[in-house]
Amino acid sequence: MAPAGVGHHVDHLIVRRAAECLAAQRAVRLCLYEELPYAEAAEAFAHRPLDGWRPSHVVLQEADMAAKVRAALYYRTQLPVLYGDAVTLGERLRAHAARHAPPGVPYVERRWAP
Repeated sequence: MAPAGVGHHVDHLIVRRAAECLAAQRAVRLCLYEELPYAEAAEAFAHRPLDGWRPSHVVLQEADMAAKVRAALYYRTQLPVLYGDAVTLGERLRAHAARHAPPGVPYVERRWAP
């Protein structure tokens, strides 16, 4: 699992490239995850980052989302810059996870595979 690089953040792109090289060397399947908040922007997927990759969904329940929000709150230095406050962080994470969920499923996490 590696970052998709949809926000073109240089650190994420370096990690993705290293993971792609390692996966090719070891003949293992690599999955990419969407980095937030970059993946929230519609234009994030308009560029090359995921050409040739297909999305799949991992179903998340409310308990999973609560755990994800709690984990994201550990990025204390990023919170005010990217989300403003803890409430907004939770709302945006939930909104993004609900955006691609099929009917009857509360949340999904999209992952990408070649």
